[in-house]
Amino acid sequence: MEGKLLGNDEFTLAALKTELGEGRGFPVVHIASHFVVETGSGDEPYLMLGGETSGQVAGYKWNLSEMEHSTVVFHGTRLLTLSACSTAKDYKTRDGTEMDSLGMIAQQKDAEAVLATLWDVNDASTSRLMSDFYSRWLKNPATAKRKHCARRSWRC
Repeated sequence: MEGKLLGNDEFTLAALKTELGEGRGFPVVHIASHFVVETGSGDEPYLMLGGETSGQVAGYKWNLSEMEHSTVVFHGTRLLTLSACSTAKDYKTRDGTEMDSLGMIAQQKDAEAVLATLWDVNDASTSRLMSDFYSRWLKNPATAKRKHCARRSWRC
């Protein structure tokens, strides 16, 4: 599958706004970064980026509220894969109100389908699973069949 790879230092908020801004898009978007949910800390969950405008050693913590109000959209994205820990998990704020998961926000921003995780994932096994998934996805365009094949092939 052809695509554009944004390495750690290139995976910035500015780059996402450029690549996924109004009128832009890719049929498949795969984000393999850290999604951090620190239960009990009072901090909002965030997706770890390489920086805000350029690569930074500490990275950039892009939280859910900022995502909801950003210009990053997924117009024309048939599949958004979020292969980071807990990207589909709901989050409750300090005042008890529930916030959408990263996966839900992506769908609100026009992603047709989102593949996300409810738990922590291992990098090596996730890489194998994703390779297998995309291989099947390219061979068989039927959505239900792809999901079924991926579920059946996954062994913890």
